[in-house]
Amino acid sequence: MTSSDGAIDDKPGVSVRFMDNAPVGVRLSATQPFDEGCVHYVVEAWAPGLTVRIDEGAAWFWEADLAAFLTELAADIQHFFAEESQ
Repeated sequence: MTSSDGAIDDKPGVSVRFMDNAPVGVRLSATQPFDEGCVHYVVEAWAPGLTVRIDEGAAWFWEADLAAFLTELAADIQHFFAEESQ
């Protein structure tokens, strides 16, 4: 995906496309060199008629158990959707 400044395609990143719907995808790319404990990134998502870009994302790393974090995140998301459907 080409951003308004054309630079995103020149940076290392990962793109995800959907097998059942090839025009839909997401790209994550770093905006700065890796800093100990933190990574800064750009998120771009696209689908027919839609383009979304988040210019400044950040993630911090810690020594916590990733599996436990993902389990809690999944439970929070399920809880959110259960409340929304009521």
